Amino acid sequence: MTKLKYELINRPERKMILKWSKDAKNYIDYVEEIGCGENDDSSAWDILIEIKDAILEPVGAWFSDSMVSENKGSYAHGVEVPSTYRYSIPEGFEMIDLPSCEYIVFIGEPYNEKDEQFVIKDTVKQIADFDIEVIGYKYAYESGPKMQLKPQGKRGYVELRPVVAI
Repeated sequence: MTKLKYELINRPERKMILKWSKDAKNYIDYVEEIGCGENDDSSAWDILIEIKDAILEPVGAWFSDSMVSENKGSYAHGVEVPSTYRYSIPEGFEMIDLPSCEYIVFIGEPYNEKDEQFVIKDTVKQIADFDIEVIGYKYAYESGPKMQLKPQGKRGYVELRPVVAI
């Protein structure tokens, strides 16, 4: 079992450039729907890593029903950019506004790549079992998407979830 760490961060008002799924709810369904790119990433990921002025790296993002319009799935790949972003948006992608919000960032331990599936499953279970009310918060999925950074053994599994203080 890996050791789970967490930290709280504030995210400013920003935008996200993303490629929505039609009905995918997870990474596997998303890649099946839009296609695989290089290095076992989605074809959208290959474009997102080239976005000028990105705040962070591309993410897998899950959106609450209130954030998803008709004919779109709840899962997308996207990259956050400043609210002042004025460059072009790649064809087939959209740009949405994201309000300022607080996130809890869960960070799993670094792992050996050959153990990735086991470690991710274990870390995701620890996140699901984590009682955030003990630290005075609750999840606020209407405030922003749940996001996952690309799993990498050298840094561990990283997931961000929007929260509000209780």
